[in-house]
Amino acid sequence: MNAETNRMNAENQILQLMLYAFIPILIIAALEDLNVKLRPHLRMIFIAFSSLTAIFLLNLEFNDTNIEIIDKYILSNVYFSLFLIIIMIIALVNAFNFIDGLNGLMCLSTVLILLFYSIVSYNYNYQNIFWVCTILITLYGSILIFNFPKSYIFYGDTGAYFSGFCIAIISLIMASKKDFSPFYQLAICSYPTTEVIFSFFRKMFFEKKSPMMPDDKHLHIMIYNYLSKKNLFFSNPLSSFIILFINIIYLFIVN
Repeated sequence: MNAETNRMNAENQILQLMLYAFIPILIIAALEDLNVKLRPHLRMIFIAFSSLTAIFLLNLEFNDTNIEIIDKYILSNVYFSLFLIIIMIIALVNAFNFIDGLNGLMCLSTVLILLFYSIVSYNYNYQNIFWVCTILITLYGSILIFNFPKSYIFYGDTGAYFSGFCIAIISLIMASKKDFSPFYQLAICSYPTTEVIFSFFRKMFFEKKSPMMPDDKHLHIMIYNYLSKKNLFFSNPLSSFIILFINIIYLFIVN
């Protein structure tokens, strides 16, 4: 009984601390959902503040990649390691906001990543992480029925930011474990992380504009536009399905 109580307290504490750390992001996300226009730099500052809060509340760290030269000469510097963690969280928070444009895409991507994390955490007996993932899967799974294939509700910036923030925190907690390579987290989160990476380099080096400026050149939008030209009335959910189907195959391969 005591063991069960301790487990429940531990998982509740992780969720509570994640929610506390999310408050700065919640403020800007709520404003954006109310159509208040905010500068991209201000948004980044609030996300960075949430990231710092999460780092200190949850004792997050990233100092072991199993690559000696990186661990010894780069991640051994506490300030650089801290900076890298903040960049990781900012990237994932924005990544999930990028893909929140089609029915079910962001929600199903969240559930899919959490599902694989829950399987891994269960197999390695990380019970706290397993139950946190299970709770979040239940939350997003219940909302999913109203978002796919036809969308009756929208997550908005608040829902997308919360997904990215939770995934980022869980990824960093898993990365601190010594049972497998931290690059596994990168593989699990490859979509939507690739959206951020390609978008950043495309805007910076090819289009010569700020990477913070929004556009419609993301993968899911291009697939949707292509299917729409074919006059398919279900092009929206079909676009989500195509991306998720490819992602599922990839995730099974890396696992």
